[in-house]
Amino acid sequence: TSDASSVVSNAELVRGAELHPARIHIPDELLAPSGARMDELIRWVYEDRLHRVASLDAETCAFFEKRCIVTPTNEAAVAINNRILDESPEPLTHVCSTDMLLDEAANEEHYPLEFLHTIESAGLPPHVLRLRRGCVLMVLRNYAPHLGVCNGSRVVLDEIGKRILKVILLTGLRKGNVVHLPRICCDSTEDGDLPSAFRRY
Repeated sequence: TSDASSVVSNAELVRGAELHPARIHIPDELLAPSGARMDELIRWVYEDRLHRVASLDAETCAFFEKRCIVTPTNEAAVAINNRILDESPEPLTHVCSTDMLLDEAANEEHYPLEFLHTIESAGLPPHVLRLRRGCVLMVLRNYAPHLGVCNGSRVVLDEIGKRILKVILLTGLRKGNVVHLPRICCDSTEDGDLPSAFRRY
């Protein structure tokens, strides 16, 4: 829930606090220390594993499988992701999308590529992906359900190729399997707030 007052601790339950039926109780062991700064939150969740990604073995993948930071907004998620990426010792790679208009009536003079690259939508990846080996990613499309690669699947990045990402599945029945992800087609047509439908690979 977005209502901060809906989060209660075990201590409040012990004191007999009367809870609204719609409130969600989060176990204390899943709650970060009160008032923790971003760096402290990241350390509390991931300990020192972000600096030890040389071996993406089964034990390391199991560690990342059971940890994530839930944020109320996409902006907060981006800020935390960027901080984690900036702390990683692995080389940083920028992977850019290919964008194109789908609406034949749209004028490319009104919607140049530079403009399309700036569009950010909840259902689309950003134009520039900042990647490092060992970072945890989420798949946004049902790419290969039979391989366990679905919308919402979490993976850890093992290798960055020119057009392929080699990842290890962290979730689902096929967790632990290695999968090669190509560029995936993402259409913006479902987002009515955008000025024109376009496609992002």
